Amino acid sequence: MNRRQFDAELEIVYDELYRFIYSIIGNKSASDDVIMNTILAGLKNFRSLKSDEKFKSWIFTIGKHLCFSHLQKYGREVSVESFEEYIDNDVIDVESLIIDSENKSRVLQYIDELDENEKELLKHRYYYELTFDEIAKAMGININTAKTWHRRALLTLKQKFEKE
Repeated sequence: MNRRQFDAELEIVYDELYRFIYSIIGNKSASDDVIMNTILAGLKNFRSLKSDEKFKSWIFTIGKHLCFSHLQKYGREVSVESFEEYIDNDVIDVESLIIDSENKSRVLQYIDELDENEKELLKHRYYYELTFDEIAKAMGININTAKTWHRRALLTLKQKFEKE
């Protein structure tokens, strides 16, 4: 791979890579730093990449490792309050549950009562609009675990609404 190919491949995956990094870090400024460090690490090592087809997984792996390094150094904050903005913009759709203005506070309360892993998973799924595969990578879990946690969170939310 040469520098021109690196630039072309990076341009193709940049937006998805940024969303992936942001989903792990959760902070725009820190995500900007990590994406820049990911690109720099990629530039230093792109000649070691043997196959152009593996560029995406290679650069995502670099990004993931740099995210985890960042999180070990600075920690992470997962807040339920971040859902509020997206509920206001009607982005979140907990499957077939229709959210209107009077239900917003209850939804936020119910989400806040979920397990931390389930809250983080819902944030990745509905706030960042990640696939289950991307969520699994971001959280460092198996894809089936991500699907199970998602289903359990939705069932819990549904049961809480049905109790009313």
